[in-house]
Amino acid sequence: AGINHMLQSARAEAARTQVLLPGIAVIAMKQMERCDGGVTVIDFDPLALVLRSVGRMNPPPENAPPTTNAHAQPSVVFNQLPGKPFYVAAAAQLDRLRDSGHFQDLLQAPDEKAAPPWLKQTSALQFAAYPSPAGLAGGLLNDSLLILESAQSEALLNQIRAAVLAANPNTGPVKREATWEDNQQVKDAGSANLYSITIVDAPPEFAQARMFEQLLYGRLGWRGFVKDMNSAVAVTFSQRPAVLQSAIAVANDPTKSLESSATLRTMRQWMPAQRDVELYLGLGQLAQIVSQAVETFGMNADEMVTIDPGAPPVGFALNADRNTIESSLIIPAPICAAAFDQFMKQALQPAEEPAPHIKPSGGAP
Repeated sequence: AGINHMLQSARAEAARTQVLLPGIAVIAMKQMERCDGGVTVIDFDPLALVLRSVGRMNPPPENAPPTTNAHAQPSVVFNQLPGKPFYVAAAAQLDRLRDSGHFQDLLQAPDEKAAPPWLKQTSALQFAAYPSPAGLAGGLLNDSLLILESAQSEALLNQIRAAVLAANPNTGPVKREATWEDNQQVKDAGSANLYSITIVDAPPEFAQARMFEQLLYGRLGWRGFVKDMNSAVAVTFSQRPAVLQSAIAVANDPTKSLESSATLRTMRQWMPAQRDVELYLGLGQLAQIVSQAVETFGMNADEMVTIDPGAPPVGFALNADRNTIESSLIIPAPICAAAFDQFMKQALQPAEEPAPHIKPSGGAP
């Protein structure tokens, strides 16, 4: 009852202030409303801080799809992503999530009544973003790879093409120009489709949005390759041949994939046996790129948490079925130690002395 009251208060405040809640917040609220009860256990392991939660769910909504054999499929894997240090790595078995009946809102665009066709066609996905030699100039997604799995990969590719070209013409306040080139030769990667989505005009109030896109995609903007990999489609967010070459190398030799990581195998010991979603954040790698940004903009880096680039990632996993949702969050000991050190550093700093009051000269005493 307390949670429902909190959710209702949040919605009422958003309506009063006319502030739209983020899509992910709306989704989280809906899932919490469907939760009938649950328990969370905190495990202080020498290697990590682990939070395990289990929630008992109310029956799925009436529009949920009927139960299928999707949960007979294996858990998520990272067998098509290069095995190297990353900013973020994520994988999801979308068919398993659909089968649970609780995540229909998650599997559709926030501003649409139905999921986009390319997402409906996708059975599972894998994504990772890695540090790039181009640094901030190339954008955070300069060396990133998205794998969309589908038994009908050609149909999926056509739907991605339609989604890209749908940005052109554009009737919204931000004008974009979208291009698509079929079957272009890429060095040491065979043929692939080239796409780009460029902002050509935007009102001044959208200046921050343009800066954010540059942070993600770099100075050259949002562009990349789309390649049919047989039963999957690979999408990049830059047109660097090396990114596509690495995807092909992993497809030819899965032992080079992120699935072979000893770190992931260790962290899965604290995760549910079956996993519909896995997410890892390489905070050590992210801290490096944030430090570059801080130096670039001349900001004070003293308040930043110092994390070893080789520190294990923070991990999250989720498993959902018709009756329960189980999740786990793993924060490795080096990350906890870095956060504690930064907290103590700030707590022990002497308070700043107030500026002395200087009486103005002249005038009445």
